[in-house]
Amino acid sequence: MRFVSADEIAAVLQFPALIAAIADAFRAEITVPLRHHHAMARKGGEATLLLMPAWTAEGAQNFIGTKVATVFPGNVARGQASVTGTYLLMKGDSGEPLAAIDGRVFTLWRTAASSGRGRFAASRFGTARVRAPSRLPPRFHRWASTRAWRMIWKAP
Repeated sequence: MRFVSADEIAAVLQFPALIAAIADAFRAEITVPLRHHHAMARKGGEATLLLMPAWTAEGAQNFIGTKVATVFPGNVARGQASVTGTYLLMKGDSGEPLAAIDGRVFTLWRTAASSGRGRFAASRFGTARVRAPSRLPPRFHRWASTRAWRMIWKAP
């Protein structure tokens, strides 16, 4: 099994290819159950464990993936990230783990690519506006600014 770090993700992903892959995924037969929320009592407040599984239909390429994330609001006071996570990718025909992927950066890239796909779909209806959270990688905002996009809102 391989660990894929945040730096490795940033080094290899390119938005045009990722947006195309996201578009393909939205059309694919993928099962995505509701995510599990588990509240955990901890010193200084409640924390949350999130489990987000998904899997593809059986075929030439089939996979199982699960994002495991934690939300510890009290971490901010200690100078730590309040949300952390890992994405576990497995073979769909055997369950064998293939990779553990940095969940925070993986999620940022996926969110940016989904926004890009949404912008592309919306442009067919005469709009070129997109709402993009400011926490998206700066590389996304640079890429988007080279397109006919107008960033109309940035979340804090």
